[in-house]
Amino acid sequence: MNHRPRMARKFKLAAVALFGVCGLHMAMAADAPQRPSYGRQEHVRVVGPTPIEVIGALDPSAEYSVLNAEDIKYFQRNGDMWVRFTVDNGSVLQGNHIVLERPVLKDFKVRQRDGGYEHQPRVAIDLCLGVQAFSTEVRLIERDDYTAPLLLGQPDLAKLGSVDRQRQFTQEPRCIAPQPQNQALPQSPLAPAKRSEQSPPPTDSALLASPSSSTSITSRADKNARASSATAFRCDGRTTCSQMTSCAEAEYFLAHCPRVKMDGDHNGIPCEQQFCNSDR
Repeated sequence: MNHRPRMARKFKLAAVALFGVCGLHMAMAADAPQRPSYGRQEHVRVVGPTPIEVIGALDPSAEYSVLNAEDIKYFQRNGDMWVRFTVDNGSVLQGNHIVLERPVLKDFKVRQRDGGYEHQPRVAIDLCLGVQAFSTEVRLIERDDYTAPLLLGQPDLAKLGSVDRQRQFTQEPRCIAPQPQNQALPQSPLAPAKRSEQSPPPTDSALLASPSSSTSITSRADKNARASSATAFRCDGRTTCSQMTSCAEAEYFLAHCPRVKMDGDHNGIPCEQQFCNSDR
């Protein structure tokens, strides 16, 4: 008995079934949403009072995201630790910068090669990459040799898309940016409670002069004297406590002048051993 016709029919049926499965998989792959692809470097918008674009390096091997900032200063606000910093995109457009304030989510103490330590605060920030607007957490560092001010690491890239190392600057940021945090402060456990409409926003000098629970209550007359004397100060290149003459002057320089070295423990109170403990 010849079984060849029956076997040929079985092979035909198997081939039809195989092609059907392959076609189904191809159709499903075509219908699935395509993940965006970016180059190893892209222009990224940092959202703030005035949005600013910086060069971002996209590195899937990095464990966390980093933002290079200038003039990083810690201060207290309503009992919480905050940080004020400057983002400069000199590599994109010379001299363009913004100043941001954020609550410190976590402060990292990183040991340096010279044996000292560097504080790296982690903050939340809003960014725009291509058409994707997103919020993320970055560590703030201060480096002069970084060619890309922003580094996006694996946790962010896993949500954003893939990276093609052979390409760079494939698209410009063109998303609708979320509301800047400086205009609407985030209501997180580390953020201060919303202020009433009747109370005026705090000034920099008031923020840095606000007493903690461990300091004595300063009289209203002393506060007024500090506020009036601050108008007489100006940034003139002095950076250390030995060059100051009073606590009020040290507070002004810490709040307004670059590269000062008056707050070694980063608690927002300058020159504690020389002036500010006794003045308070």
